[in-house]
Amino acid sequence: MKNNELTLSNLSGGRTNPRFSSASAIKSLAHKQPEPIIEGLLCKGEQLMVYSTPGAGKSWFALAIAIAAATGSPVTVDEQGRAKWQAQRARKVLLVDGELDGADLAQRLKLLDPNDLLMEREFLTILSRQQQEFTADFPNLGSPQHAEDLLKYCIEQGVELLVLDNLTTLAQLEDENNAAAFNPLIQGLLMRLKAAGIGCVLVHHSNKGDGGYRGSSALATTFNAIMHLKPVPLQRGAFTIQFQKARNRHIDNKSVRIDLKEQPDGSLKLICDETVSKLEVMAHLVRSCEYKTDQEVSGALSQHLGDATYNKGTFSKWKQKCVASGYITARAWRECLEAAADLADSDITL
Repeated sequence: MKNNELTLSNLSGGRTNPRFSSASAIKSLAHKQPEPIIEGLLCKGEQLMVYSTPGAGKSWFALAIAIAAATGSPVTVDEQGRAKWQAQRARKVLLVDGELDGADLAQRLKLLDPNDLLMEREFLTILSRQQQEFTADFPNLGSPQHAEDLLKYCIEQGVELLVLDNLTTLAQLEDENNAAAFNPLIQGLLMRLKAAGIGCVLVHHSNKGDGGYRGSSALATTFNAIMHLKPVPLQRGAFTIQFQKARNRHIDNKSVRIDLKEQPDGSLKLICDETVSKLEVMAHLVRSCEYKTDQEVSGALSQHLGDATYNKGTFSKWKQKCVASGYITARAWRECLEAAADLADSDITL
């Protein structure tokens, strides 16, 4: 072999055949704008994780994304009817549902699509666990072969968006806290979906304290955006969305409140309000366990809201009000900062 040649024929039984590119060739792609699937949220080949505690509304939200992408409509609108996260056009969408029973799924589709837009093109296909015979095998995304089969189906059918609801019911993992357990999902499906230009929305559950998603941090590596849905206390069908991660500039990552509101015709619509309380954002930042001190939380809050830097006295008053209003307890605040410090110490040790 000559010095300027490269071969990978001895790897993976000779199956690998990657394409190499020069830095200048990659740089020349900078002028190309990514093609949006959902404007301000998701482009072709990008991936979004949506996580929350059970019953917070994540499956409703994921279904709304699937319907919007399949019909070329907005995911949500405000009280004046202005769209937020608008689908550019109708695309083929595959929703893999591992939890809802058939009647519940059918009712949700009827409520979110009262004008039968889904019937015009039949761009939304649903693979529902509860619609199978009890003896039938259902895809296990923890299996390399099943991941391969699902990817092959998406490519052959021209699917542009894959919605997976949810990780717990769709992937049998030996240990969610072990990064290696996610390899079949990450390497066998998620990374290959990116290469194929297929967008993906993954629904997942919060960890025990609702400070983050359940399982290893390795799962976050492939996602362009991670949303944390928090239920609004004492208000059924209402939740706030905080972005834990937003890798790309085109992502509209402002915090927003969503209310699942009944319309005059009996249907349901996701109504958004971007005037989310500063105190809600503050509590979310603390619960993320990414900040070790009040000063770090203060800096993150001002950056998140686009405000000037807060002085210590102003932030202290907001902190007291945040605790007094019930967004977070003083104990939880303290424990989250301590957890962030412990994580930072373990990173240094490693």
